[in-house]
Amino acid sequence: PQIANRLRIGYMSSTRRLRSLHTRSNARFLLRRCPPAEWPAAVQDLRDSHASGDSDRVLLVSWSVSEVERMGKAVGAGVYHSKRTDEENISAMSRFLAKDAPAQDRVMSASAALVNGLNLPSCVLVVYVGRAPNLLALIQALLRGGRDGLPFVAAILHFAYEPPSIDPDDDPCGEWALYKLLHSTETPCLRHAFDSFINGEGKRCVELADDIPLCSQ
Repeated sequence: PQIANRLRIGYMSSTRRLRSLHTRSNARFLLRRCPPAEWPAAVQDLRDSHASGDSDRVLLVSWSVSEVERMGKAVGAGVYHSKRTDEENISAMSRFLAKDAPAQDRVMSASAALVNGLNLPSCVLVVYVGRAPNLLALIQALLRGGRDGLPFVAAILHFAYEPPSIDPDDDPCGEWALYKLLHSTETPCLRHAFDSFINGEGKRCVELADDIPLCSQ
């Protein structure tokens, strides 16, 4: 449905998918609402709980370059974004991917300049910090983890969103879908919300196999 919507060709019952549905069964999705001042501590809590191995990598993602810098400084992580020089980004990436990297170097705070289209080995925790531009961008960032098939945690830290300014009936990338998800008064299953947006249908964690990790909702 998303491809059809973005191409403005419509999605009909006769449309055929070129790939099967997926639920990233190795992912556990978490959602935390807390003020920005608490985000560094929340990241440390998540890291202590889900990324304590000697080879575990942690990726912090933000749409805002200033937030990337702030979080990198707050948690002592490497920093990667388009406003830095190529030399600075290459150096940060080399330290992040080094086989025997110390714990501090196994955490990267990055913008979409690093996230798009990149598979990171041993990435067991991805944390999206702050406001994402839309649901599609959020999903793409969170699913940088677990590309090796191993279990991983995809977490969202947010506080408050303003309603989107676009027409809710013309929302191919999911600005309104994201707003409604994060401000829902119910407790939606994040896996179901993500799959429903991408594929047009999805299943809740509790409807899947017993070994599927349950999301925080």
